[in-house]
Amino acid sequence: MHLPQTQTSLSLSDSGLLALKEWILETALGSLLLGVQATLSIVVLYVFVAQGIPLSKARLALSVVIIMMFLASLSSLVMDIEAIIIQILLNGYNPPDSKEAISLVTELEIACNFLGRLNFFMGDMIVVWRAWVLFPQRLPARIALSICLMGSFVFLIRSQWIGYLAVALTLDSTTNITVNVYFQIMPELVSTLNRPFIQFSLSLWLHITITSQQV
Repeated sequence: MHLPQTQTSLSLSDSGLLALKEWILETALGSLLLGVQATLSIVVLYVFVAQGIPLSKARLALSVVIIMMFLASLSSLVMDIEAIIIQILLNGYNPPDSKEAISLVTELEIACNFLGRLNFFMGDMIVVWRAWVLFPQRLPARIALSICLMGSFVFLIRSQWIGYLAVALTLDSTTNITVNVYFQIMPELVSTLNRPFIQFSLSLWLHITITSQQV
């Protein structure tokens, strides 16, 4: 009686181990930064509620933007992890259809890049808005702030289009999909989750300072 042959699993190659370590580091760093973001978001919302600050339209808009930025970062991290899982399946036994998998990874990559740049732009909006309040009657300062915000928006559109072309061209090659996706996601993830919350901390500090002076 012949026993059914089982497919033995071989050890990972050096490149496979390197890619796996990079994925683990990427996911851990993204989760850590998302946790910091969630903590700061809760702190900002708690300050509004606990101190009995009247919820004006401006503060309501700020609260909505904070929630939107958190949801954008969360969605970006989830799609990033999903792209990693698809790449792991492509390198395993009985991989899924490569064309469909590459198409899905491309869509996830484009969406991650868009959410990252949108999150970046919303952080710039918060900083410009806070600076706008500090210069209520200085037209040159407001013109400069408006130009900066418009420049940030133009950069968002331009970089998104370039990113779309880069992802589409890069993912046409199945041999370099793992390395290329990593080096595109990692800088975007770090800049998206880190920079806006430095801005959040500054915005919160300015808000508390101005409120205490008014009181």
